[in-house]
Amino acid sequence: MERQEMILWVQKSSQSANGSWFVRGLVEDPSGSMGFICFNAESVARVKDLTSAVPVVVSGQIQADRYSQDGKLQLLADFIDLIAPGKDVSHLLPTTTKDIEEYKKKFIKLVAQVKKPPLRELLGEIFSGERWESFVRNPAAKRFHHAYIGGLLEHTVDVAETALAIVASMPDIDRDMVIAGALLHDLGKTEEISSEIGFSYTDSGHLMGHITAGVLLVEDAARQVQYFSEADRKSLIHIILSHHGDREKGSPVCCATREAVIVHYADEINAVLQQFDETTDKDAQGWSFNKMLGYMIRV
Repeated sequence: MERQEMILWVQKSSQSANGSWFVRGLVEDPSGSMGFICFNAESVARVKDLTSAVPVVVSGQIQADRYSQDGKLQLLADFIDLIAPGKDVSHLLPTTTKDIEEYKKKFIKLVAQVKKPPLRELLGEIFSGERWESFVRNPAAKRFHHAYIGGLLEHTVDVAETALAIVASMPDIDRDMVIAGALLHDLGKTEEISSEIGFSYTDSGHLMGHITAGVLLVEDAARQVQYFSEADRKSLIHIILSHHGDREKGSPVCCATREAVIVHYADEINAVLQQFDETTDKDAQGWSFNKMLGYMIRV
């Protein structure tokens, strides 16, 4: 592989038996990711102490990873150098293949479907200015599902549309609350995950996580909306708190309302089905072990 720009993570730096240093980790560009190992002394010296993802220029040979149990390929890097700060490396970030502008229009139409004026005003208050710009750019995760620029917007709209499809066949559901809950369930990820190289967790992400961050953002916005009822505030906050489904998956409370159950399962369906779309490594029969799910899926 000739020299090209990629994103690099160092996962291990260590000394060989002869005392020389080597590094292992991942390299990535929008086409995918691959493990790498490097023994070149000058290259190793440049990157061995890195603690976060960085843009680099790298070259080397693609070969079988002899430590892998499933025949994966790796890059034997013979050259690594850091890209100078300030250079535009946005082309290295994975980006949604969907039409972002179309998804923005879908989102706006979903907000317009909310009939309760205070609830609709709350959504307008939250999804505006810098928050809106961050929301439409952010990934939905650091890894596993929708981990690319525009992923949060794509995931959120798809969850809302799935939730509404469920609502259409169910009686006695607060449709407005389902729309608002679906659109807000992952709002905290705008605080939790950076949209810059590496999609690293922010201080808020480490200290609070996206569920708590989302609740705080909604609580703050709700205080700015006149006539926003206490009942709707509690119902909406409950959806955000419970959208992971149960405590073992990170939610502080379990789903206790119809609307919360619908948003949870719409979120779950979208995240799980995305695994089939994003899986590239598979055997001859189409089976692949999925790390997020923890079992084999056929793609």
